[in-house]
Amino acid sequence: MRKIFGWYHKKDFSPLRVFTSVFIIVWLLSIAWSLATPLFGGPDEPAQVIKAAAVARGEFTGKLVGKSNSPFGQVLIPEYYATTRNIPACFHRDPKQPASCAPLPYGSKTPTYAFTYVDRYPPLYYFLVGLPSLLGDHRLELYLMRFLSGFLASLFIATAVVTAVRYSRFPLVILGVILGATPLLMFLTGVVNPAGLEAAAALSTWTSGIIIVKEYFSNPPKSLVLILAVSSITFEMVRGLSPFWLFLTGIILFLANSYHQMLQLLKSRHVQIAIGSIFIFAVVAVAWIFKYHTLNLYSRSKVSYTVKEGTILEIAFGRSMQFIHQIVGIFGWSGTDSPFASYFIYIGLISILVILAFILGEKNDIYALSVLIFALLAVPTILSASQVHKIGFVWSGRDSLPLALGIPVMAAETIAMNYKKLFTAEQIGKFLGFSVLLVALVRFVSYTESLRRNAVGTMGPDFDFLFHASFNPPLGNLALLLFEFVLLITFIYLIHIFITHYITKNNCMNKQLTTEKAQGRVRG
Repeated sequence: MRKIFGWYHKKDFSPLRVFTSVFIIVWLLSIAWSLATPLFGGPDEPAQVIKAAAVARGEFTGKLVGKSNSPFGQVLIPEYYATTRNIPACFHRDPKQPASCAPLPYGSKTPTYAFTYVDRYPPLYYFLVGLPSLLGDHRLELYLMRFLSGFLASLFIATAVVTAVRYSRFPLVILGVILGATPLLMFLTGVVNPAGLEAAAALSTWTSGIIIVKEYFSNPPKSLVLILAVSSITFEMVRGLSPFWLFLTGIILFLANSYHQMLQLLKSRHVQIAIGSIFIFAVVAVAWIFKYHTLNLYSRSKVSYTVKEGTILEIAFGRSMQFIHQIVGIFGWSGTDSPFASYFIYIGLISILVILAFILGEKNDIYALSVLIFALLAVPTILSASQVHKIGFVWSGRDSLPLALGIPVMAAETIAMNYKKLFTAEQIGKFLGFSVLLVALVRFVSYTESLRRNAVGTMGPDFDFLFHASFNPPLGNLALLLFEFVLLITFIYLIHIFITHYITKNNCMNKQLTTEKAQGRVRG
């Protein structure tokens, strides 16, 4: 470890070195998920791959199939990518069925028409992720598409971590970022699905945004504002609801500080340019969404108009409560849950942060966090209920993820700014270290359960799948589990480096201040 992170022992905490270290680990964790998940085992992945292969070949939207508001489009792509739609059909809706029943992708380079129900989605993500499909028609290209998707998302996750390390004056914000990058988010980064990039960019937006609002409102660093601008622009350009989520994020961040201090922040020339740039790209994103009816989704079920509105709202709210556990970790298309104890630990840690934030926070902190929590419950309920007669109840936890991951980030920042009311720096450091260990444990058991489900189904043996399995991913189940373990240990060590750096830096500043007071150069 010391050889790997030699820059730490030389006290070289340059942004590039820190970012590179974090990025490599996060991307490798994403690759581990890519290898563990069967091809097309991610939610809607066949349709996403078809869309990506088409956009990479210049077909941003296909020929409309059905009415003007239909989500379906017909695109012309190589046969190998066109025949993927039914590959996961035998296992993706039956958690008890191992993935071994699925056939291997097949076909040639012959141009073939294919249908996709994500044809109207914004093209940015698909253009980038679809580029490897131009290389050929083999499984390698499919995995490269996944790896590139993970690469893009890992850039923003690593940026969020480094933003907390470099710009926040308090180490607890790192915990908020780590909790925001839930096992579900890491799983999504490992498959072809824009939800992973959307959530990763949202995490970076929340992190840079709350640090600017709370710690740098009088003079925000140009580089930090640039991070916020790039993250926000990427965030709003990925999915149909992305501009709306960014709008809500902006409102909540504005509420997190006093009106006077927010006006002071808005006087910054860098901030004005960033907001203007974000607005311009938001106009482009919204124009695409309305022109191509991106929000018209595909669904096989609708709710009858005879069902009472009160009943619909009750069901929608109940489903919104279920989304909380999905936000932590639900894998595959659906139905593959992380072990119950992992939800208890993960939601428990976030709950502790929220409770402490309410106890320690100032008026604006409490108000903003309350609005965020209310929005997380109310918005999915309202949006889902309003569309049930057209598409049924199609909302899932990953759709709420860009908003939900703001909760631990905001709560951690609130505690960090006010912890001295009840705690010492040493107590916060111990809590941070213990929490990071628990989060790593949750990630490991979540990854293990996902491997087991694909190998032998949810009713299969707990450990024997490591040696005898119906489905074996590339490298094998045991090797991938060891790979994940090593990566998590390395990540824990890296976070330990950051915490130690914080504590050392804080102690040096306190000693210097004490010396200056003793010499009479600082008045009490």
